[in-house]
Amino acid sequence: VESLSGSAAGDMEQSETVKTSGPPSWFLVWCYERSFKQECEQIKNAIEELVTPLGGELLRFKKAKTYETWATRSEHTDYILVTDGREAKPCVR
Repeated sequence: VESLSGSAAGDMEQSETVKTSGPPSWFLVWCYERSFKQECEQIKNAIEELVTPLGGELLRFKKAKTYETWATRSEHTDYILVTDGREAKPCVR
């Protein structure tokens, strides 16, 4: 994941995953303000258990703006975006 400056870096965290060999071939991008909260820990772990064996990696963003920054700077084009109603509209602009 590229280095982001300012508040964008504070809104993004690459999830800790058990790596398979080599870099991930795709990402599941979870854009949800509460994705870093303890209440979402079980969901995060379940997603990672599904994604990692398939060669993917989970990325979490709190806000659509941070996702947008990642998407415009990233060379990765293979990803699935999962978000809630609050962030959906800004994510698809």
